Amino acid sequence: MEYLDIGKLIGILISVIGTVAITFFNLSQSKRIRVELLEKLDDSIENGNKHTTCEIFRLLYGVRMNHSDITTLLNDENAIKIIYALRKTPGMVRYSNGEFIYQEIFDNEWVKLAGRLSSKAITYVLSSCLCLLAIASAATKDLSSLALFIIAIGVSVLLTAHLKQGSYNQMIRELVNKKI
Repeated sequence: MEYLDIGKLIGILISVIGTVAITFFNLSQSKRIRVELLEKLDDSIENGNKHTTCEIFRLLYGVRMNHSDITTLLNDENAIKIIYALRKTPGMVRYSNGEFIYQEIFDNEWVKLAGRLSSKAITYVLSSCLCLLAIASAATKDLSSLALFIIAIGVSVLLTAHLKQGSYNQMIRELVNKKI
């Protein structure tokens, strides 16, 4: 029976090692293919192949754009940030005619003010909850202290995600205000 357990363990270990090796191989292949697509994108821009340029750009970044916008965007120093913003929030911002701008509704001052105020309110509420949970966790004992600590971890994750989104929104505002 002991040999059977060792055999199972060796089989599981071989399976895990094989899975890790295949994963690394696939990651390296995808990077190689991405580099090849980047080279083909450069070639299609140089040759003036509009359709090919648009399709390769869509395959690389998942964003559909006109040929003239693609060539203008790729010559900008903030191209990577703009492409990231277009992929993450396609309904909030757009790139057209060489300008990175908000969609019409997000360009409204009332919408911007409401977004900023709600963001600050959420930050204050989550921070306050985190402080109250920490105090309550320190004041209680046994299992309830552990439960409060676990809830505090969840609230801190939410606060971290919210602050990261705030940083992203600030990057968007800076890019839009730059007027490419």
